Amino acid sequence: MPEILPAFRAIRPATQFHVFQSDSQGIVDGLMCGAFDMGLIGVEVHEEMLELTPFYADQMVLITPVNEHFLRFRDAGGMTLADICREPMLLREKGSGSKKCVSTYFERMGVDENDLTVTARLNDQESIKNLVAGGLGISIISEKAAEDAVKAGRLMTFPLPDAGAHRQLYVACRRGAPVSGQTQQFKMGTDNNWNFGFSASMPLVNAQLWKAIQISDTQILSAMEDARASRLDLVNKNVAIFKSI
Repeated sequence: MPEILPAFRAIRPATQFHVFQSDSQGIVDGLMCGAFDMGLIGVEVHEEMLELTPFYADQMVLITPVNEHFLRFRDAGGMTLADICREPMLLREKGSGSKKCVSTYFERMGVDENDLTVTARLNDQESIKNLVAGGLGISIISEKAAEDAVKAGRLMTFPLPDAGAHRQLYVACRRGAPVSGQTQQFKMGTDNNWNFGFSASMPLVNAQLWKAIQISDTQILSAMEDARASRLDLVNKNVAIFKSI
């Protein structure tokens, strides 16, 4: 979002964003009651009122503090499921798309959540990252969300055993509801996805496409095809309009 919103506003300087942060259920509730025009959610919901567009395949990773204990696991090649279950665990609250993905993973691996040593349940991913970095425990979050803390040397990540855990992110809107022109223009960027070799779908949201939105439909389609072909200015970040994952 820090890259996407400034890029859009550079094309449409009068744009004003109203960003609301919540878990996936909070975003769904806000969309259904008309509080939001658009949302980004991390769980598929089956609501007649909502239209969901898949736009990014997210991978979950284990995050740990950077200390001698976990450096030994890194040097040994990773953590087993039994290793993970022995560590203090921080989890997201019920209603979070991340929490549902993690719960599904543990169920598939035959682990009862009651057998985990849960030290905290939080509704904010940044708080989880900070507490893990401080040594309160380990957690499982989006690989993209962990990138900044890993680069800063505050966290380490480990792949989850077996096939890991993945989730699909969706752009959600109320079906048939009128939206502002700028919201529709923003959504057009997320509706045109570029599929990469690592099974991730990234939104084709770039200055070329957004500038084209101001002209004709034919020119829009032409610009979109040109952008796909040349792979110009792809923004390698999650788009979040009313949800910061």
